[in-house]
Amino acid sequence: MTKPKTQSAPPTMRNTDTNDALANAMSIINSLRQHGHETFLVGGCVRDRLLNRPPKDYDVTTQATPRQIKALFPKAKLIGASFAVMEYQQIQIASFRKDGKYSDKRHPDNIDFGTIEEDAARRDFTINALYELPNPRNLARPGRITDFFGGREDLRNRVLRTVGNPNARFREDALRLMRAVRFAARFNMTIAPQTLRAMTRHHRKLSMISRERVRDEFLLIITGAQPTHALDIIIKTKLLAPICDNRTLAYLVRKNCARLTPLSKLLSATTSTNNHQCLMIAALLADADRKRRTPQAAVEALQKLRLANKQTKLITEILQCLDQLRLPDHKTIAQHSARVIAAHPAAPLILALARIIFKTKPNIKRNTNAINKWINTNQTRLPDPLITGNTLIRMGIKPATSYATILSKIYNLQLDGKINTADEARKTIAKIIVAQQKRNR
Repeated sequence: MTKPKTQSAPPTMRNTDTNDALANAMSIINSLRQHGHETFLVGGCVRDRLLNRPPKDYDVTTQATPRQIKALFPKAKLIGASFAVMEYQQIQIASFRKDGKYSDKRHPDNIDFGTIEEDAARRDFTINALYELPNPRNLARPGRITDFFGGREDLRNRVLRTVGNPNARFREDALRLMRAVRFAARFNMTIAPQTLRAMTRHHRKLSMISRERVRDEFLLIITGAQPTHALDIIIKTKLLAPICDNRTLAYLVRKNCARLTPLSKLLSATTSTNNHQCLMIAALLADADRKRRTPQAAVEALQKLRLANKQTKLITEILQCLDQLRLPDHKTIAQHSARVIAAHPAAPLILALARIIFKTKPNIKRNTNAINKWINTNQTRLPDPLITGNTLIRMGIKPATSYATILSKIYNLQLDGKINTADEARKTIAKIIVAQQKRNR
């Protein structure tokens, strides 16, 4: 065990985070320390404060046992019985612990209370094994840091390294393979050579993790910082196969991953998480040349990621809209197609994606402008169809005839402005039926 480096933050280290959560965490730390329990901020919040980033939340770790924590904070709730984690005032408080074996490659079989050194040794990466005792007189700046594994130096050098032996860390918990990719991209870090080799060596172990957990990490990666760089790491370390578990999806990710970072730069901070995720996945699935795969085949392959039904539906709609823009260079998008795309709630995002996918096509600007015309003039609401299936029945058209095809043709003509009344629609249907009968003779 390396002797910890304990030091105060230098004058250049600043953090403007003085919110209520940090004040609550400081109050908990003070109470525990006043009763003789060694206590610190720990993990991601310390890392983020050293990087001058606002932490998402604050975690506290302590020498006190859950029973002792409960005695000091009667309203604290046990939220992780298996891991001795309590919650009080929206702050998680965990007792120092050491982990046993990880038989399921995800969770320790058993845990025991331990020392701060043992608690640090069980963590995944050095940048997450940092402990801070905040300065109550100046909470805006990081306080005294305890560092057993050189995490602070790794932060300065932008190096991602496991705590201890990387082979042991990835054997314990295979999901750390995905977390390594996410942290490297998020903090613009280089993965240490030994850690990178271990990721490649243990890539197959990711298949032992539930598809839902892999999906969650994958979505965080593609919607995070530098998604193209992150996917490059995934490809380099052979993680793509167990993530996709499907050749079609793996092929499309390799082929289209370069689209993601340019797309992420175009997205607004107000873009919903759901739209962001679906747009990024659609960017991977949209096969511009269509020589090898079709969008529908890609969507079927995507089922391996166990997305919610509403996400699969939205991705399918985005791909269908992109299909309408996949035209020969000399063609202009039909008015009915432009109106359907303009009416989609995610139309501006779809157009942003289209400009990236079809950036070399000379007609893409003309066609996206045609769609924007309807959006900019607030004419995105689609009219009700002039006819329905009941109309076809009353006209005596046999059900064997493709009702859906006829209705689609008529509605497209309606959106194009070529049919304006139900009577015109019925006359057009009659002509379509006559033409079909002639072809069938």
